[in-house]
Amino acid sequence: MNRIVKAFLVVPLVPSVLFAAAASILGLVSGGFSLLPAVAYSFPIWLMFALPVAYGASVIFGIPSFLIFRRLGWLSRSGLLVGASGIGFLMGCVIAYVFAAGEPLGFVLTALTFTVFGAVSGYVFWWFVSHAPNPPLNPDAPTSGAPVS
Repeated sequence: MNRIVKAFLVVPLVPSVLFAAAASILGLVSGGFSLLPAVAYSFPIWLMFALPVAYGASVIFGIPSFLIFRRLGWLSRSGLLVGASGIGFLMGCVIAYVFAAGEPLGFVLTALTFTVFGAVSGYVFWWFVSHAPNPPLNPDAPTSGAPVS
């Protein structure tokens, strides 16, 4: 499978897991959960809501941004970090507008948190795209695809 396709399949998991972990920990710290096992129960619920949003953002913003960045020659680590941070910031602003519209500090913290999620996602995307595939486990194995006898 192409490394770029793998990156677009795997990278949306990153902000989803980060969001689910942050929401679960925030619920534990704020006293929303009385016991630690409740965090384990809430994590999949948060993940269930975060995954469609992350994959949607990947399709709507990520793929066009990737195509533009590739055309402009900006597929470097710093270029992808800036681009993904921008997408994370945009998503954070939208989510903060919906859920924390009346709280200026909550709005800023949400936007900054999603900016960090975007930066981490951009780094993971860069890692997937820039690193060569893993070497074979057996370097003496034939590489022509012919069956081994």
